[in-house]
Amino acid sequence: MNRIGIIIEREFTERVHKKSFVISTLLSPALLILAMCAPFLFNSSGPSVQDLQEIGKGAGALLGTVFGVLSYTVIIVYGQQVMQSVIEEKQTRVLDVILTSCSPFELMIGKIFGLALVAALQVVIWLFLVIAAKTFLLPAGYDINAGGISLLMVFYVIGGFLFYASMYAAIGSAVDTPQDAAQFNLVIMMPIMISFMLLTVIVTNPDSQLAVWCSLIPFTSPIVMMIRVPVGAPIWQIVSSLVILYGTFPVMTWLAARIFRIGVFMHGKKPTWKDLGKWITLN
Repeated sequence: MNRIGIIIEREFTERVHKKSFVISTLLSPALLILAMCAPFLFNSSGPSVQDLQEIGKGAGALLGTVFGVLSYTVIIVYGQQVMQSVIEEKQTRVLDVILTSCSPFELMIGKIFGLALVAALQVVIWLFLVIAAKTFLLPAGYDINAGGISLLMVFYVIGGFLFYASMYAAIGSAVDTPQDAAQFNLVIMMPIMISFMLLTVIVTNPDSQLAVWCSLIPFTSPIVMMIRVPVGAPIWQIVSSLVILYGTFPVMTWLAARIFRIGVFMHGKKPTWKDLGKWITLN
């Protein structure tokens, strides 16, 4: 357990000290705050309670779009970082040295949870900034539960990242270069890209069967549910999708670990999907 902790600490500190982390942490909340404040930017007179309710409905759809885009971005960016980190260390033979003092499973879990902490820290900072903006910048009576929505985003982003990061780690271990990873990366990204492409359809009709099912399937729920929550997704669907998302993460991690334990030692061969299937079933 101590070895996993060391790997987590290494991955966490390495990422939070980068300028890109600081810049994205400060710029991304600006989109959320702008989405909440946009209806009032050109309104010189104080809106009535009825006006606020009408504005809130439109702003909810806009806020859902922004939350969906941010969830999509975080999962893609940090998932790709897991894969890139494994590929780089495999290319430079750093993995061979690390694996002399820990098991492949410990290494994979350490990398995943290290970057999960980075993503969680970033989203929590966004949460506090959005709550502060709602408290000090928006008029009383503006019915947008930005704090509650942002808190849900923490759970969905972390759950979505954990679900996808295990796949990214497995792919990174199986290949020698980013070019070799392209064929696998495209397949992993397809559900996330489909979720993003359905954004407009889900915002305009958030209670359709397509929206409900995509909110429950773990491959699409971290993005689709964040689009639906600001426009009024039922509580039971939110709870169900979180239970399914976090419940399937251990299964995905187990499958990824089966690939990772063999992939990290493979060099000089471009694997196929058939090879990955063999590695999963190999005892």
